[in-house]
Amino acid sequence: MRIPVVVVAALIAGLAVTARGRVAAQSVVTSDRPFAVWADSAMARMHRDWQAAPRSGNVDCDFAALMIPHHRAAVTMAQALLLEGRDPELRRLALKMIADQGEEIARMEAWRRARCPASEPPASPRAPVSRPPQGRHR
Repeated sequence: MRIPVVVVAALIAGLAVTARGRVAAQSVVTSDRPFAVWADSAMARMHRDWQAAPRSGNVDCDFAALMIPHHRAAVTMAQALLLEGRDPELRRLALKMIADQGEEIARMEAWRRARCPASEPPASPRAPVSRPPQGRHR
């Protein structure tokens, strides 16, 4: 699978490129933090957003509300891998994850807006990612 250079640049810059070539803003991963910090932070944010996600009792609405933070965490970790990872196979997988899960986030958000009007959307994709306490690396 060949990925156009423009798409790779957008993905590394922290933008999700949808399957249709649209670019959607995501949390921006920069090289000033090591991968372990990004991964811990993404997981902490995902758990925080899971706790804050609305529960309606409608399985479909609740599934989408919980999967959005899960996908956002995967996108953040994949972006961080692109900054430090060296294995070509994992780098290709990370690029695919960013594109695919960015598209899935957009689809689930649109689905929720159309079918779960009484619910609040999950936390914003631009919400600040808190840094985990120093020395808590696994």
